[in-house]
Amino acid sequence: MKEINIVILVLLILTIPVFGIGIIFGLAGSTAGYYLMISLGYLIGIVSSVLGLFWEKFRYLALVGLFLIALGIILDGMFWKKHNRELCEELRAEPSCTESENGFSCTDFDGMDFSTGKSICH
Repeated sequence: MKEINIVILVLLILTIPVFGIGIIFGLAGSTAGYYLMISLGYLIGIVSSVLGLFWEKFRYLALVGLFLIALGIILDGMFWKKHNRELCEELRAEPSCTESENGFSCTDFDGMDFSTGKSICH
């Protein structure tokens, strides 16, 4: 299990530059709770991996950190999938919106011009 803690520690430290920026922006967004969960998972994973190198009772706690990271990412993805599906339906129902192969273009969506790519409906 000590080797697994080392691998977890290295992976978490190496992914901080990549996921760190996403976490910072995520904490300021609509799903801040999920990004808080991811941040907590990182913190638990790193601290318990380091402590697990010296004390055996902390070795399995790193897996809890990984679980929180995975759960936060899954819940965030589910939220945005539902949000985009509902927005797509709303855009298709809006008379001022036209759908093309590139996405939607609206002249009066909630009182403003609006356009979005086709990926909103996928």
